[in-house]
Amino acid sequence: GLRNVEQMCFSSTGLLAQVVQDARDYFNGKGVKYRADVGPGFYTIGPRDTQSDLCQCADCQSKISRAPWPYFTSGKSSELVWSFVNEVARQVRQTHPEAKIACFGYFDYAYFPTNVALDVNAIYSGSCLHTANWWAPAMEKNDLACYKQWVEKLPRGGQICVWMYQCFPWENGQTQGFKVFPSWHAHTIDRQIKMFAEDGIRGVFVCGQVTHYIDGYLTLKLMDDPTPDVDALLDEFFTRFYGAAAEPMKQLYLAMEKTFMGTENYPEDVQKGLTAPHQSEEIAWKYLGTTERMAQFQALLVEAKAKADTEQAKRRVAAFEKDIWQHMLDGKARWDVKTRYAEEVAALKEAPPRALGTIPCVTE
Repeated sequence: GLRNVEQMCFSSTGLLAQVVQDARDYFNGKGVKYRADVGPGFYTIGPRDTQSDLCQCADCQSKISRAPWPYFTSGKSSELVWSFVNEVARQVRQTHPEAKIACFGYFDYAYFPTNVALDVNAIYSGSCLHTANWWAPAMEKNDLACYKQWVEKLPRGGQICVWMYQCFPWENGQTQGFKVFPSWHAHTIDRQIKMFAEDGIRGVFVCGQVTHYIDGYLTLKLMDDPTPDVDALLDEFFTRFYGAAAEPMKQLYLAMEKTFMGTENYPEDVQKGLTAPHQSEEIAWKYLGTTERMAQFQALLVEAKAKADTEQAKRRVAAFEKDIWQHMLDGKARWDVKTRYAEEVAALKEAPPRALGTIPCVTE
């Protein structure tokens, strides 16, 4: 009567025995169970995509951290989950000494466990990082604190993969029904992937989707080879893609990137490092897509349309206008309507009461 069906009991000896057997079967060439994730020399395990502290048995609850963890990425359940991973690895290596057990570092078991004698030579990990949200200093600081722990404590290459949340803020807009301010952040992507390469990260998983437009191309390009200068890549892209319209289109991109990544453009609590929210409709169109900035963007797009001198360049500028700029116009217009409505309602509430006239009653 204590367990929660939403998550495994990581103190269960039966669960441990089953996972160990599944891993041994894989290393013995017997294949894998449905949905098991494996690779050369390693077997991957991991909790469901929900909080890991749901089991109410005494053994599990004794391993839950009671410290305050203000952000999604935390170590609340790190001792619970990683002690299980460690024990699976210990038992599997009794029969397969070179085997490794892999588990991503996510949500409430993202931080390196402080009370587990983790066998770092038997473990692969992979940090999950909100890489498109580093406009919030608190988010970047928290992500890096977690990520660097694993880089420093595992042998080089032991953090086999990192997980990049480039799906934000687009996923928020899709699920919450608003048009987001585009998340252009080429220079941050460049900094991140160069850091991953320097730290010996062996691979990158991009959650949901790579960021739209040039950022997706840059992500894949830099994953393949992290050494090029990002400004040179941007120059090459805009020149080859837009021809005579390259400069205003590049300046438009850079202005939007500066807006999205500029911490000074966000609410005061974000600037001070007190909060690390996802982009909301208010952030998108009250703080980022202001009327003044939208006018600046519009002027650059008009200039690009005027300079496009080939049918191909004209089509590509038109595609940006249709797919990106119209998305932004719609988002801004919706926010402005909502804002005006809220102001009108507030004004009506503050207005003095008026006497009602007589309403005639019509009967049969």
